[in-house]
Amino acid sequence: MADEVSLPQPPTFDEIVGLRLSIVRRAADMLILHFGEVVLHRSGKGDVGQIALHIQGPWRLEDLNNTIVGRDDLWEYGGTHPQPEGWRYEDGESVQDDSFDRLFRRGEGKYG
Repeated sequence: MADEVSLPQPPTFDEIVGLRLSIVRRAADMLILHFGEVVLHRSGKGDVGQIALHIQGPWRLEDLNNTIVGRDDLWEYGGTHPQPEGWRYEDGESVQDDSFDRLFRRGEGKYG
């Protein structure tokens, strides 16, 4: 087929290993991890990492001894004040939000 477009192969996990986790974002409950150098999106609007990994389904980030944060933390309120009436994860201050805030120093990586 002459009109067939050849798409680039997606990166392998070996290509991600060793790259810096530079941006953490979410689209609804889908986690999006950006790795590597932060660059301007090809549309000219916003920034992205060299490689973005979209995760939709159960996940956890762990160190050698503990779970740091997981998907289910999105639905748990983690604010410092009493949980507001009718709170939803879209309002912010979930345990997941707070966990990622602690993982990143301001100005070093992005979460949002």
